[in-house]
Amino acid sequence: MTVRKWQGTTEAQVTIHFFDRTIRSTGMIDSGNKLYEPLTRLPVMFLSREACDDALPSGLFHHEGGFQSLLDDESLPGEWKSRVTMIPYSSVDGSRQWITAIRPDRVIINHEGKKIESPRVFVALTDHQLSGAGDFDSILHPDMLIHGKMIIPAS
Repeated sequence: MTVRKWQGTTEAQVTIHFFDRTIRSTGMIDSGNKLYEPLTRLPVMFLSREACDDALPSGLFHHEGGFQSLLDDESLPGEWKSRVTMIPYSSVDGSRQWITAIRPDRVIINHEGKKIESPRVFVALTDHQLSGAGDFDSILHPDMLIHGKMIIPAS
């Protein structure tokens, strides 16, 4: 059995595409991020609200009453509802919680001079600032780079 582990620098520029909207962020590649969406086993990255600049519907961040209330929210367009899910995770303090996540069209990662596409991923949305120093506003799953597709520019 071969075990592949992420080795390299921990910062990358990230472009996330949702429908006709594009979000750019600075991502930290977190080798400790082992979160997968439980049904599809797709890796989960985290994106802070501050990175979004209102590019995503606000209902994705603020909803009381759980998943059903999110789906019942009439201000959230139907095409967004079809891509949203709730993912269970353990927080840093060990408590079990749920986080809203959405399937993007694709995620492009610029890292160490390479461009990597990771179309099969979930983006978990958080109101929390991810870096106290403001160094990054998204946290990437290492599998996004390990299993992503290298984009080779046309020559």
